[in-house]
Amino acid sequence: MADAYKTGLEHIRAARYFEAHEELELVWRAARPEERDFYQGLVHVAVAWYQAGRGRPVACGRQLEKAARRLGPYEPRHRGVDVATVRRYRTYFSMVQTRTAAAKKAGTSAEAAGAALGDQIAKEFADLAPANGAAGRVNAAVQAAYREAP
Repeated sequence: MADAYKTGLEHIRAARYFEAHEELELVWRAARPEERDFYQGLVHVAVAWYQAGRGRPVACGRQLEKAARRLGPYEPRHRGVDVATVRRYRTYFSMVQTRTAAAKKAGTSAEAAGAALGDQIAKEFADLAPANGAAGRVNAAVQAAYREAP
């Protein structure tokens, strides 16, 4: 299972979230009981970013919340993963949703909000933004959240 774990992390780093989920799920299911929450937390992270890429911010937020709960006991680092930083994803995505709702209330277009907030949030959370075009991914997440904002 060590190879599936390594492959799963490589998929996450390359923004291949569906594939990461598949690999990490194999590891999670085969893990010893004391390790299962760690691996399941990583599965939730992969699913969260997959959902964000599909324009589903509510699903993304829920997955990040689950990931934070599962990974918490393994902070600050576990099996080569900076768990404390990964858990900050929840804060990052919450900020996307909050700022998006404010932009919508102010009458800003989805495209303008996505571009402006995407750049701003990507800079503030540069260490957390998904690999390969972070600002573009945040822009897409903001636009999707904008459509769902009250």
